[in-house]
Amino acid sequence: MRSRITHLEFPVFSGYTVHVEITSDIQKSLAKYPPTKCAIDDENNTHAITIHVINEPFTFMFLPYNVSVGTIAHESWHAVKRMMEYVDVELDSETVAYHLGYSVDKIFRFARGKK
Repeated sequence: MRSRITHLEFPVFSGYTVHVEITSDIQKSLAKYPPTKCAIDDENNTHAITIHVINEPFTFMFLPYNVSVGTIAHESWHAVKRMMEYVDVELDSETVAYHLGYSVDKIFRFARGKK
């Protein structure tokens, strides 16, 4: 199994962190982490998955190496929505759009091996 890891940090939002793992085997990557109190957005999806640690400012995102920008956007939405809910920020269009765009851009560049 191959994997690459990065973290997106949002200091303005209570230091909320998104652990992003690009992996050749999502199930094996999930197994590396001890079970915690997590909320899984879509447990039947093995192509990509986003998991939120309950009562903590932390989200795990697992993506395949051949991830599409559409999948990055989809999973990023789950992370941004959870972050906004965690810090009790209204899901207004501009705040969400800014953080969603930021997340997608950072993850896309990381997935493609760019800074």
